[in-house]
Amino acid sequence: MTRVDQIIGGSFHPAVAPLAAVEVIDLNDRNYPAKLTQLHVETVRAFNTGLLASEQARAESLTAKGEAQQAATAAGQSAGSATASEAASLAYKNQAATSASNAAQSETATLNSKTLAATSANNAATSEASAANSKTAAQASATAAAGSEANALASKNAAASSAASAEAAKTLAQQYANAPQNTEVLPGEFSAKHWALQARASAVGALVYRGTWSAAGGSSPASPALGDFYRIGTAGIINGTAYLVGDALIYNGAAWDKLDGAEAVHSFNGRLGAITLQAADISMALGNSPVLQTGSDTIRFSWASITSKLRLTINGNDQGGLLLESAFTWANLGNKPTTVAAAGLANAAVTDGANSFSGRQTFGSDYAETVNTLGNVSGNKTIDAAQGGYVTATVIGATTFGLANPAPVGRVTSLTLELTNGGSAVITWPATIKWPGGAAPILTAAGVDVLVFTTRDGGVSWRAGLAWKDSR
Repeated sequence: MTRVDQIIGGSFHPAVAPLAAVEVIDLNDRNYPAKLTQLHVETVRAFNTGLLASEQARAESLTAKGEAQQAATAAGQSAGSATASEAASLAYKNQAATSASNAAQSETATLNSKTLAATSANNAATSEASAANSKTAAQASATAAAGSEANALASKNAAASSAASAEAAKTLAQQYANAPQNTEVLPGEFSAKHWALQARASAVGALVYRGTWSAAGGSSPASPALGDFYRIGTAGIINGTAYLVGDALIYNGAAWDKLDGAEAVHSFNGRLGAITLQAADISMALGNSPVLQTGSDTIRFSWASITSKLRLTINGNDQGGLLLESAFTWANLGNKPTTVAAAGLANAAVTDGANSFSGRQTFGSDYAETVNTLGNVSGNKTIDAAQGGYVTATVIGATTFGLANPAPVGRVTSLTLELTNGGSAVITWPATIKWPGGAAPILTAAGVDVLVFTTRDGGVSWRAGLAWKDSR
């Protein structure tokens, strides 16, 4: 710290000692240039200059006083020099007045400097207060920044936790979608893949129609799955088995099965396909081959009464009955025709009674199978195979189905059931039905399903499956 008197580099007058002691200026303060402008510096310098002038005036005043005293002494000693001394005293008095005036001006300058110094001190105090406020604000900002940092860290941790939860949820969702069959995702809970495979296992044997297949190539479809079936579009032989157009090729999970479905004669006298009857295919009941006339005549035979006579028709004209031997009966006929066509009844319609055919038959476009319409069903309901092979029914309540009147052992009975709304109520099937995988299929609650049933042992066991689910 430097006092005012030290600015001028020497001692100060005792008259200004109080002021100099109070007014202390720190010239080493690094903020001093900001607080004390050049004008202040000039003012201090002017004050110091005035103080020096005051000191000089005082010294001169003291000198004049001494001289005046000497002059007074001299005046007392010498009356002659009184006037001169008075004049000299007057001159010194004026000089002293001038010095006093200078001292007063210096005092005024000193007061002005004091005022400026006080102002500077006030400014310094204001700056200090501002600095303190800035420090407080900085501390508050630091505290707020620390709080923001803590909040940011908390948000970061929360985001990391959310990300971990999202990843865990993603993993769990993938397991619920794709976990293997019979693998629990959580205790007692399985994936969608598990239930899809379960549904497929219970829905089929559900037959899955894959389209038509040509048997002409001699091979079966590659990479089959259980329930795949094809309709034969081109006849041929596959693995030693003859297939005609309309037959079905069904994969049972281990091998291909054939389901006859062609509406054509499979064979006649060693010939396959559509058969054209030839004269050599016909033999007479009495062991004689028919003799055909040349030309336009056509000879036909018919049995009016198989136990009595044979009728002859030539070119549409009935020639009457031919008497037969009295011992003649149908049972003792030789070379009897074994088919309707071989008996010359190609256009005959058999409408009554049960008929047996020993080979495949060819039926024309007028062939039709009776539809067994059961209507709305609930409770106990029996499907009678004798009433038709194609059955329709609509489920309106819990139903217990039964199957009756199949063909005897050694013959095949096939039934097709077109069932509407089968999944809308509980259905109980006969225990004799063997379903694919051992479980009955899940049926459509509001729609049409088509099921097939086949037995070859007189109904002791039925093979069944869902052919078309929700058929539209």
